[in-house]
Amino acid sequence: MNIKSFIIIEVFSCFIWALIYTLPGYYAGKSMNFENNNPFESLWILAGIVVIFILIRYFRKKIKTQ
Repeated sequence: MNIKSFIIIEVFSCFIWALIYTLPGYYAGKSMNFENNNPFESLWILAGIVVIFILIRYFRKKIKTQ
C-alpha cells in the first residue's frame, strides 16, 4: 500500500474510532437530567453497565475454552 492511501485511510479510521469511543459516554451523560435526579434512573444505568460487563466476561471465557 502506498503512503498516500495509508494516510487517508488512517485519518478516516482515526475520526471514526474517536466518535465510536466518545459518543456513548457523551450521550449517557447528556441523557441524565441532573435537575430532576431520579435515583431509579441511575440504578437502571448502573444495572445496564453491570449486565454488559457480565456478558463480556461470559463470552470471553466461552471463546477461550473453545
